[in-house]
Amino acid sequence: MPAGKKCIMFDSVSMLLIHIPSATASKFLHFIVNKLKLSDVSGVFLCVEKGLDPVILSQMSSFVDHITDYDKAGISACIL
Repeated sequence: MPAGKKCIMFDSVSMLLIHIPSATASKFLHFIVNKLKLSDVSGVFLCVEKGLDPVILSQMSSFVDHITDYDKAGISACIL
């Protein structure tokens, strides 16, 4: 990537949870967040809040800098 501020957008955590178990998804997301922090890269993880396991949402809130909710669309963005 060229020099400057870098950002990765992960769309969507909810779809990931359809295909793999919650525990595996949590480990994967924690790994990705750690790699992004070590590489000084920002990240945005999109998810549909109603389709998201509350345990995953609470774990994501501990990994990331903040969570932004878009109430009208029912979408949450975990921002690193």
